[in-house]
Amino acid sequence: MPKGQLNRRTSPLPRGTPCRVHGCTKTTTRKGWHKLCMAHEMAQRRYGHPEQRSIRKSALDPCREAIQEIMARNPKVLWSAIWDRWHAAADTARAFLEGTVKAGKAHNRHDREAAQIVCGWADLMEPDTVFEITAAFWLYREGVGSKDVKSDASWRSLLVHFLQRECGAGRHWSRGRWKPGMKLDEVDRQKVSYKIVGPKTRERAAAYVMNSVGGAAVAVAQKELNRVTAQRQRDTAYSAAVRSIVV
Repeated sequence: MPKGQLNRRTSPLPRGTPCRVHGCTKTTTRKGWHKLCMAHEMAQRRYGHPEQRSIRKSALDPCREAIQEIMARNPKVLWSAIWDRWHAAADTARAFLEGTVKAGKAHNRHDREAAQIVCGWADLMEPDTVFEITAAFWLYREGVGSKDVKSDASWRSLLVHFLQRECGAGRHWSRGRWKPGMKLDEVDRQKVSYKIVGPKTRERAAAYVMNSVGGAAVAVAQKELNRVTAQRQRDTAYSAAVRSIVV
């Protein structure tokens, strides 16, 4: 290494440097070039953005109901063609696991993990559920949740995590430890947590979804967003007309 060149051990940032997130009063927990506190570092690992937070199921439910109503109003649409694309994506993931991973051929670890995640979704969820969640997430991002989604990467991360949570995949069970004052039945209760999916694996898993049902999901969500926007404009114009008449 050339003399005077900085690295993680010789960088000028000591432990305790303020977190780089605006408004955060915490300090970093590592030396070197690290500039995030523990909480924002975990958000960066989990969602791809230090300021991103999870989206509650109750916040997404109205968008999911809107997508369900669209599907119910259009029974003549060939929805099965969209489901076939999702089945084809799942078959591609299974073929990769069978022909490459199990055969012992060299492969990328993130491709393997993403294929395993997609196969788990295909086994535990119907294709219309995957389509519905994808469209609802896009509708939420472009509508009421525009300020809640920080970036494109965090949106894809949220989509992957929500699909994992919807089908119950990636869960880890652990027994709670006894503490003074706890009852025996409380010790036997199990706690559930979800494995943090790496950023590269998340991107590859999201690519399976977007390349199969993503285009149709975005088109349907855009139609619904245009309908809601037009209805809101008509209501605003009607209210203005009423106010101009009433003296």
